[in-house]
Amino acid sequence: MRILVTIPLVDPDVGPQAMKWLSEVGDVDVRPMTTEQLREAVRDYDAVIVSVWHRVTRDIIDAGRNLKVIGTASVGTDHIDVEYAESKGIKVVSAAGASTYSVAEFTFGLLLMMVKRIPENMGRVRNGEWGSLLTPGIELFGKTLGIIGLGRIGSYVASIANAFRMRVLAYDPFVDRERFTEVNATS
Repeated sequence: MRILVTIPLVDPDVGPQAMKWLSEVGDVDVRPMTTEQLREAVRDYDAVIVSVWHRVTRDIIDAGRNLKVIGTASVGTDHIDVEYAESKGIKVVSAAGASTYSVAEFTFGLLLMMVKRIPENMGRVRNGEWGSLLTPGIELFGKTLGIIGLGRIGSYVASIANAFRMRVLAYDPFVDRERFTEVNATS
């Protein structure tokens, strides 16, 4: 099996293991490329792993004469015409769950940046303003955080909010009430 990886798998926790597994299945070519370059290259491969920046449309799928698998190094697949690929017998797989912690931590990082007014205060410090001239932020302790969706990411955001001793309100009609209890959220 010939496998084309269109983005370097550089994450030190995942990349080496992923490359090891792929090489056990077939011959792997790692060739970073644009979507236009992918259109030309895909014809010679049985499997391709793309990034979210590659739009895998019908013309690219049709160009993959031997294509059996399209993988994406992202959680979502909205950049791939999944329905068309599957109608051609091509399996589409994603890295579902891969970025749960990163996204939740980034969400909380942005929240902290806002409430502590970090960008504004960094600008003042750069301009030589110190001490009482800094704009005070607010504490998260005791504040209420609203979360829409208690899937993997929303649940982890709720857990982080609990560590800050925040009150968590959440809405998600698709998860069991047990999930609300697990993450100490009120609906």
